[in-house]
Amino acid sequence: GVDESIFSRELYLSEEQMACMIDGGMHFGCHGVGHYWLGSLSAEKQRAEIEGAFSFLNELPKQNCRSIAYPFGDYDSETSAILKSIGCDIGFTTRVGFGFENGVSREEILVLPRFDTNDLPKDRNAKFERKGRRNA
Repeated sequence: GVDESIFSRELYLSEEQMACMIDGGMHFGCHGVGHYWLGSLSAEKQRAEIEGAFSFLNELPKQNCRSIAYPFGDYDSETSAILKSIGCDIGFTTRVGFGFENGVSREEILVLPRFDTNDLPKDRNAKFERKGRRNA
């Protein structure tokens, strides 16, 4: 029963809030326009999803890195080709890990593992293990 515009202001950042965060050193990356499993879309629809998201981010001040976190960790060879063609700098999967220890190739830079807060110890004295809990 709440007006959609009021509800969305409570859930989502405004462009002004995003600009303030960028001024504070934060970075915003692409996650697609509609949060689709990219690998399930045609190349044309993937391109529209990715370019639409980057088009919005390009309007923000001081955005000098083009990054993507794949929705649901899903991508395919078409996704990689599109990202390379538009100059994406870095991509993050949902695979848990520290990254690559002996340098990173151009192919690997678009499929880096990452951590989310659920992958980190809850206690500062806990021993952290280098193996991840999921491999999507």
